[in-house]
Amino acid sequence: MSSSPTVECEISPGNTMEVIVTAPVTVTGRPDIVRVSSIRIQGPARVAFTREPPQELRLTVLMAVLYHVFYALERLSIAFYVRNALVRRVSRWASAQFIDSYILSWIAIELLFIGYASSIKLSVVLFVATYRLVELTQAYTNIVIFHRLRHDTVGLGAYRIVSHWRTFVIGVINLIEGALLYGLLQYVMAKTIGGLTPSISSAWDALYFSLVTITTLGYGDIQPIHLSRPLAVIEAIWGLLFGIALLGRFVAALPADRALDESGT
Repeated sequence: MSSSPTVECEISPGNTMEVIVTAPVTVTGRPDIVRVSSIRIQGPARVAFTREPPQELRLTVLMAVLYHVFYALERLSIAFYVRNALVRRVSRWASAQFIDSYILSWIAIELLFIGYASSIKLSVVLFVATYRLVELTQAYTNIVIFHRLRHDTVGLGAYRIVSHWRTFVIGVINLIEGALLYGLLQYVMAKTIGGLTPSISSAWDALYFSLVTITTLGYGDIQPIHLSRPLAVIEAIWGLLFGIALLGRFVAALPADRALDESGT
């Protein structure tokens, strides 16, 4: 082929040519975005293709550090390895089913921990809540930000399992789960160093404090002291950033203006 960035082809009548697309191509003229991996052209036709050089991934120092931090955190997740094994052996749909079940299973475990917290060792509660909080944070951050830097999304096709709406719904569930996890951590703080005042009687009280903290309500009937203060600040910032990411997912999931115009609404 010519070294020129533009390639011209002439297709004689009755003949067809199939072009394999190796870079993202978006077909316009439809209310939704359609990505393709090949184009079939039937003659007679004369077409021209412009080859674009591959984009180089270049990050600033800060983004490069965050990129590698979240890349490493992703490798600490059990779900990461199980999901990758499922994708290679079955399908993305089965992988999505696993992720949904995995999330719901964790929520069930966390609710059991809150209900029976007095019967469980505080060290176990601390480890489980910390592990899941790190896993949950890196998972959603990687999905929203860093996966786009690592993978070409063209190959995903039209799977609804990777749609904006699914990501948004899972994000809402993850935000609620985050409140559960911070509640467990605040319960551990309260029972070890008296981190909440007045003294709470159960993990449900810690969950209540976590919910009013993550939603920035702050009624003041329960107040953090000692190490519970920085933990409450971290939770408030975590909830704020998570809420911003959810808002972005929600806006991205809304139908485009063109789709609304064509539907007549």
